[in-house]
Amino acid sequence: MGSALSTPTDSYAPILTTCPSTALVRPASGLSTNEENYRVSRKAVADVNLACWLQKTNSDFGTDNLPTVRLTSKISKPNAHKS
Repeated sequence: MGSALSTPTDSYAPILTTCPSTALVRPASGLSTNEENYRVSRKAVADVNLACWLQKTNSDFGTDNLPTVRLTSKISKPNAHKS
C-alpha cells in the first residue's frame, strides 16, 4: 500500500496531505489593489444596470445618486451560541 500522505489530484475525494506552511486567509483590514480595482469597475457596471432596471420598474425612481449595496456573511465560531 502507498504512503499515508498523498499529493492532490483532480479527484474531489478527500485525501491526507500536509498543511500549507503559509496562511490560508489574510486579515480583513482592507482590499488589495486588485480587489479595489475590481470593486470600482464592477460598481460602475452594476450602477448602469441597476439604473436601467429601476427606470423600467418605476420611471419616477431617481437614479442620479445610487447607493452602494454591500453583502457580507458572518462566520461564527462553532458552538458559540452555547453557554
